Amino acid sequence: MKEPKTKSKGDKIAFIVGVVICAILLPIFIINLVMIFSSLSTNEPPSVFGVTPLAVETGSMQEPEEGVQDRNVRLITNDKGEQVYKFWEYDYELEGFEFIDAGDLIFVKECNVDELKLFDVIAFKEGQDNEDDDTYTVVIHMIVEYFYDDTTGEVVGYKTMGVNNQGIDSGYVLKTAVVGQYHGSRIAKMGTFVMFLQRPWGMIICIGVPVILFVVYILLTNRKEHVSAVNAKTQELEAELERLRMLAGNGNAGAQGSANASKTAEGESPADGNSKDADAPQPEEAEDKK
Repeated sequence: MKEPKTKSKGDKIAFIVGVVICAILLPIFIINLVMIFSSLSTNEPPSVFGVTPLAVETGSMQEPEEGVQDRNVRLITNDKGEQVYKFWEYDYELEGFEFIDAGDLIFVKECNVDELKLFDVIAFKEGQDNEDDDTYTVVIHMIVEYFYDDTTGEVVGYKTMGVNNQGIDSGYVLKTAVVGQYHGSRIAKMGTFVMFLQRPWGMIICIGVPVILFVVYILLTNRKEHVSAVNAKTQELEAELERLRMLAGNGNAGAQGSANASKTAEGESPADGNSKDADAPQPEEAEDKK
């Protein structure tokens, strides 16, 4: 009966390291694949179940530096003695706002554009002349004004701005250009890594490293299994040789014992005869008695 195989400490460590690497690289790899294939098949930003991942390249929505007085949002002390961020041009305080740093990976969600409100943060396409134009740039800024249709008076777009910029954006954003709304979901500095992985060397690393590690793991595993099989076969052969030696030794001992027994039997027969002759009366002695 074969004993169950037990993993060595090195095998366990290698398995854990492989799982960790896959857990880190697999989601990033999937995000990259979604971005690449979506960009090839449509002019819309890639999304998964209505959620669009975006890598932030600029600091227009990052927290303004303390003491800087030429930004749209400034750090002030309110009537309660609290330090808060407030729009300089608009009487509005940012409470619990999640600033976005350059290099962050953010997630925007599809939304009903008719329900967007002032100071909501949205992602929108800028520079797209028509629906077939794929030369646009996705911008993440805050709504600060509504843009109305002169004839109907309906809201058809928005005025936006970056909290760390000077002044509001030129032009306006049509509702049809809105990609989604930002609700604060982000991974700090992950966007830099994602942008790197979209480049040739990044794709090579993202795909090549896991494949190489997997191949190395398979080779090491197969080698260990081969060595274990050879060792097991060697042990079986050694055990068989030892058994044959024992059988041979027992056979020689039996043969030697039989030979000794035969010699003993042959040596006792003359002794018995001599003893009988010695006990019998000699002829000369018999004559003397007469």
